[in-house]
Amino acid sequence: MKNKYLIFFLSILGTGIIWELISKYVGNDVIFPGLSSILREIKLIIFQDTFFREIYSTFIRILCAFLISIISSLILGIISANFKAVRIFLKPQISFIKYAPIIAMIVLVLIWFPKEISPLVIGTVISFPIFYDNIVGSINNIDPEIKKLIKVFHINRKDSIIKLYFPALLYNLTNIASSVFGLILKTVIAGEIYSQPKYGVGSGILNEKLTLNTQGIIAWIIIIVFFSFILDFIFRIFRNKVMFWRENG
Repeated sequence: MKNKYLIFFLSILGTGIIWELISKYVGNDVIFPGLSSILREIKLIIFQDTFFREIYSTFIRILCAFLISIISSLILGIISANFKAVRIFLKPQISFIKYAPIIAMIVLVLIWFPKEISPLVIGTVISFPIFYDNIVGSINNIDPEIKKLIKVFHINRKDSIIKLYFPALLYNLTNIASSVFGLILKTVIAGEIYSQPKYGVGSGILNEKLTLNTQGIIAWIIIIVFFSFILDFIFRIFRNKVMFWRENG
């Protein structure tokens, strides 16, 4: 769509106008702060001495949770896809993690782990079933006829992994990576709010909440969304490269 950027800009502009009108009507920054106070708060947060330390700490937790989750799910997912007994054995545990309320999982993790690593553990646990199911499904959904041809022509395991399994896994994982990363981001920050580590975006949000600084909370949300947009853009570039490689490789 040619005018997508214009529409995007108009959407932001319209939202800003509506927000400002509601703020003027409410007339209380604690309940519904105006845009000027939010922008001022963003500036104050960015120029804090601890700002980059808090951003760095949170994104390191998110990245570690993402990597641990994807690596562990790759290992267990590949094993489960090839051995039905393992898949059946792991089903109760995977189902428990998948369907347990996130808040309950956060509370449980906070009891079991130190506050500095609790958010990381929460992000890993919440995202693991998504990656695991995707990996198992990717392998099981490969055309059985192709698998038969591999056996008939005695294609060695290394070539079958590189030419068949790896592209299928990579393609499917890149399709969900962005959304799962977003989920990890939310759960890690939620974990930080509850666990209150020394540095972290969640700790910053909690500090604003304790002082009833609503504009500060919204400012942090805007900062998080901004960084999330950047990361999502990176994921999109990577996914497009994977799709190009898959179609032309």
